[in-house]
Amino acid sequence: MLNNKQLKNNYKRPVGRKVSSAGDLNSKIMRRETIVPLIVGLLIGALFVIFFGFNSRLNNNALRLSQLEQATAANTKNVTDVITFINNAQKGAAGTGANTPAATTPAQ
Repeated sequence: MLNNKQLKNNYKRPVGRKVSSAGDLNSKIMRRETIVPLIVGLLIGALFVIFFGFNSRLNNNALRLSQLEQATAANTKNVTDVITFINNAQKGAAGTGANTPAATTPAQ
């Protein structure tokens, strides 16, 4: 026969423990001292993940805004150059007097 030393396990539980679906109400596995820090840790972890995602989105939008500002500045310069070119071309054409109505004689 087996003696008591062979039946004893290292986990300090009785060998012939009865397993029930409801479990022991006096079980020390899920005590309040272990549940509260677990819940607080999960909440802090969730907040960290939310703020990390928000920070990532914010940095992405800041980068897009910077690129948009650079493109706007370049396009503004191009539009200004085109308007200046058109204005200079109109001043040059008006200065020659070839197409002005005053160039014709009034006696005709």
